Amino acid sequence: MPKKTKTVTIRQPAYYKEFSCIGPACTDNCCHDWMVTIDKKHYLQYMGVADHAFHEKCKKAILRNKKCKGTGDYAVMQLDSGRCIFQDPDGGCGIFRKLGEDALSDTCTIYPRRQVRMDEDHWERSLSLSCQEAARLALLTGKPLEFEEITYAIDPNDRLASSPGKLSWAKDAPHREELLAVRETCLEIIGQHHRPLTERILAIGLALRTVERYAQEGNYARISLLLKEYTAQSASGTLLQGFFERLPEDPATVRWAMLLPAKHLMSTERKLERLEMFETVGPYCEMEEDKKAAVGPKALDFITERAREIGDPFISRHAQAVENYFSNYIFSMFFPFTYQKDGCTLSYHAVMLAEQYAMLRILLGVMPQREGEDEEQRLIRLVAILAHITQHRNLGLDVQNFAKQRENLDTLAYTAYMLR
Repeated sequence: MPKKTKTVTIRQPAYYKEFSCIGPACTDNCCHDWMVTIDKKHYLQYMGVADHAFHEKCKKAILRNKKCKGTGDYAVMQLDSGRCIFQDPDGGCGIFRKLGEDALSDTCTIYPRRQVRMDEDHWERSLSLSCQEAARLALLTGKPLEFEEITYAIDPNDRLASSPGKLSWAKDAPHREELLAVRETCLEIIGQHHRPLTERILAIGLALRTVERYAQEGNYARISLLLKEYTAQSASGTLLQGFFERLPEDPATVRWAMLLPAKHLMSTERKLERLEMFETVGPYCEMEEDKKAAVGPKALDFITERAREIGDPFISRHAQAVENYFSNYIFSMFFPFTYQKDGCTLSYHAVMLAEQYAMLRILLGVMPQREGEDEEQRLIRLVAILAHITQHRNLGLDVQNFAKQRENLDTLAYTAYMLR
């Protein structure tokens, strides 16, 4: 008797099913300035191809990872002037063209797809918006991000289905329902598009800080009621009424709040974007003894001014698209538990959400508009840069280390100054 196929329930953004890699047509494909890991199966396949030219390219392009912890990172693709050596001049993939789609490594096949296993019967799938095509689908819907649930018969040939995912919470895990409700509250508040986005992000920060206090006290029964209260008060505008107006004008604190997002942007691994930012901000930076540019007070004042003069009006004009970025991030990254295993508290997760808003404002303010690029194309390009920085590095540890520089840090005030 044939073995019965297992089915699971998958929750995903409604646009997820529309995605497919557009290959050479992509204006910013993932074949350059990315670290691509090669799984053991495909490494051995590439090295076993009986073609001298292809074999020589493999020896040059693929480096065995002697520190690999499993089969997924068995080797690493080396870059040639920032590009994958197998990328053809027209942007297409040489491996795909020579060996077929099944020959692509797991990384190249799965990206930008993401999968989380809530438990053995319930999964979530989403897309990383560091891919411009994924960002286009997520942002330019003209309406709030929608989610759907599908029943999926697991295909043994689906490599994403066989990946472990980012999370596994047993149905009987302690306080599972209360914690999942926190995330749903974050999604609900961020979707209250009749309220200013900065106010919604701050409302999430207040909710997370209070939930954190209740959790530390072991008062999980109070969390459910709190979340309902905060959601309703956020929707009505009473939760944080007048908060930004009461926040003292303090240029020194504004500079300090903007320092971490500025540093994260200026240290991006994407060379072209780093050069473009430095071209605008560089004249305002200070030179240190090692002749490296430092983002000092003058540069931070310039960045803040540009964010307010250029970034804020741009965000207002594209409010729905920007909201969709944050909705996708909260869902895709399983916010606010992304860096919990690294000791990152709920309050610091709220800081990271605000930092992303600050980084987007800065990018819009300092990154030049490219020739022939309209506002929607520019937003997609900059969102992909932002997602690359925030979703492919450990921001949780950075935020914690940075916050330690100031004793008795009020995370809500820190969040507010980044949003202001």
